[in-house]
Amino acid sequence: TGCYYVARGRWPGYKKYQVLSKHRSYAAAIRSMSSHFAKGHYKRADVLLCADYYDPIQVCELVRL
Repeated sequence: TGCYYVARGRWPGYKKYQVLSKHRSYAAAIRSMSSHFAKGHYKRADVLLCADYYDPIQVCELVRL
């Protein structure tokens, strides 16, 4: 019950990710990530699954070539 999804994005040339949004559902996190990525600002974007006692797991990633 203690899991949520975090959408993140990274600008070209940057090393650290920026948190875009936090959601309770996977579909909402994917929509948020893809809408920010489609605007053309980010080189890389992903969605993390965060649970109470475990490390975050990357479940989806978009990369602009």
